[in-house]
Amino acid sequence: MPSGGSMAETTKCQDWDKMWYAKPAIISLAAGAIAGMSAEAVLFPLDCLKTRVQSRQGLLGCGGLRVIYRGIGTAVAGSAPASAIFFSTYELSKRVLVPSQPSADGSRQAEKQAAFTAAIVLSSVLGELAASCVRVPVDLVKQRLQAGYQSSRIF
Repeated sequence: MPSGGSMAETTKCQDWDKMWYAKPAIISLAAGAIAGMSAEAVLFPLDCLKTRVQSRQGLLGCGGLRVIYRGIGTAVAGSAPASAIFFSTYELSKRVLVPSQPSADGSRQAEKQAAFTAAIVLSSVLGELAASCVRVPVDLVKQRLQAGYQSSRIF
């Protein structure tokens, strides 16, 4: 590879690192929103089938496969803020709870590893609790739309 190509890639990586350290919350928000919307869009048909099979009306009573994407707008619109909130809360909690510099003392390595693991788990729990404030109401509406209990028409 020519030296110009690797230099450009190095500069891009350095720019990304600078942006990440300057605005980690913005990066977490954007990454979370994009990841949540992508996952929801890809997995929505499977979720819809599961919801319809579990409903009182059954798969065919809810419309079968012909309206498989009913409620996708609500799901995608709700997954963006929920995932953004999760990732932002997780990253912020992790920055606060995980020590930035490990100590050189190797005698208490097991205790340090346990504390690190507990901090990561707690960060994840806090992120999920915060995201659930958005995710749970959106999932309720999404499931009612999927099962045909609610109309997706606004007018």
